[in-house]
Amino acid sequence: RTGFAVKCGDSIQLTLYPCVPIKSADYEEDCVMTLTRGTGSYCPCPICLVPEDKLAIHDTTYPCCTQAAMKKVYDNAIAMRTVKESNNLLKKYGLQGIDKVFWKIANSDPYHSTSFDCLHTFDGGLFDDHLFKQILLHIDALG
Repeated sequence: RTGFAVKCGDSIQLTLYPCVPIKSADYEEDCVMTLTRGTGSYCPCPICLVPEDKLAIHDTTYPCCTQAAMKKVYDNAIAMRTVKESNNLLKKYGLQGIDKVFWKIANSDPYHSTSFDCLHTFDGGLFDDHLFKQILLHIDALG
């Protein structure tokens, strides 16, 4: 939160603030990094709170997940008297009852750092079907 001082190669001292500004992941990887329950859960999206039965309805906006809001839900769930009550609250928000490591990194929000990456999104990625062929063409052109 306060950063730390580092003497750089040019002898100038700078204060660095580590963060995770963006993450490149497919759906399953994103669910792991946000510790959301994913497919089959009440709220399967690692970015917003769209209910599973409303995923195909695109004219409605749902609240975005934020680190502060999800941490509040998690803390409330952990404080409940029974495991069943705790799990019911966590399931309502698609969360798992595990402490989230990305919440401990200041200046980062795992719900807002997700990016769309074609190489991770499409089945098998694009490397085998497209990029590898292009690389071979360039290698052949070089002789």
